[in-house]
Amino acid sequence: MVLFPVYSPDRREPIRRLRCQPREAYAKQRDIASSIMEEAGWASVGSLGTFYAFPKIPDAQYVLTRLRNAGLHALPGTAFGTDYQTHLRFCFGKPVEELLAIRDRLSDAGLLRARQGHA
Repeated sequence: MVLFPVYSPDRREPIRRLRCQPREAYAKQRDIASSIMEEAGWASVGSLGTFYAFPKIPDAQYVLTRLRNAGLHALPGTAFGTDYQTHLRFCFGKPVEELLAIRDRLSDAGLLRARQGHA
């Protein structure tokens, strides 16, 4: 999903990493991003060929503010037209460890539902 950290000096780095990783690593990244979307309750169509998610979020502006306060970033859906005011675009081209850390940050920001076994 993700979420480039706001402080990221080189936003091309995820693309470089993806080119160097096997498909299995990409699939794991995609699966983690999908589970994060599900935990957040954000409706998103699964992706098989990109490393972006574009979920529909009822209060996208509120979520965008919470993300920024957590040091994370997503692109507002309005960048793709006025029909997408309730969407955010996330990149999940991150190493698995970073995605898991991002999940924790989203949880700490109150954007995820409690996971089973993680009350």
